Amino acid sequence: MKNELKNHISNLEKKGITFLKNIFSKSECNKFIKRFEKLTLEFEKKKKKLGNQGQTIQNYFAYDQKLLKFCSIKKVDEILKQVIDEDYVLINSSLTNRFNRNENLKKKESHFNDLGGKWHHDSRIIGGKRLDKGFSYTMLIMFDDFTLENGCTEYIEKSHLVRDKFPQKNKDYKKNKKITGKQGTVVIFDTGLWHRAGTPSNTNSRWSIFAYFGPWFMKPYYDFPTMFKNNKKLDKNMKKLLHFNSIPPKNELHGTRTLKKL
Repeated sequence: MKNELKNHISNLEKKGITFLKNIFSKSECNKFIKRFEKLTLEFEKKKKKLGNQGQTIQNYFAYDQKLLKFCSIKKVDEILKQVIDEDYVLINSSLTNRFNRNENLKKKESHFNDLGGKWHHDSRIIGGKRLDKGFSYTMLIMFDDFTLENGCTEYIEKSHLVRDKFPQKNKDYKKNKKITGKQGTVVIFDTGLWHRAGTPSNTNSRWSIFAYFGPWFMKPYYDFPTMFKNNKKLDKNMKKLLHFNSIPPKNELHGTRTLKKL
């Protein structure tokens, strides 16, 4: 195993977070942003839901399938195969920009606090305890710089190690750290890591993609196989990510194995 890969795995185990710099170039990010803005405008024209605040598109790749590439980044794939397993899947992904073009909302600082602005984690609670560390992970792609001024995500290092305590939503944790970085940076963090969206001091654009990955038996937020049933161009890895190889059999006559190799 390469030292770089070992370092990322160690960071995730010990700190709950790791940073991958320069995954995309500045010119690539700016090109992608133009695509995102075009997609957002199309949504607004068709009066489709963009979220109550900011600009958020769930399943953005269903409307522009070239954007599926962001769910399968080589270096991220190498890491997730080690920390989850080779059959890991996509649970959910969204495209978001905390800047809101709505003039009324831009004047309300509170609308930023509704976008994950309270301390929380993204994991699940079973029997009064959060799922163990290393069960699932969130990936963040920065298409704009993440700065203190535009409300970068904040987190509590090593909080993914605590299973029986939960973050107090409005507490002022003194040891919080900031997820800052240049556009093109990718961050992976344990879904058990306590985090929140920061409060921006400006309304500058801050495009990002969040994706949630877990083991093959985790239920996705949406029915991806039906969403992409007519797509003939999906490769094996993308089909695996979209749950094509983990669809339960219709009945006992169609077999008993849920996980299938495509």
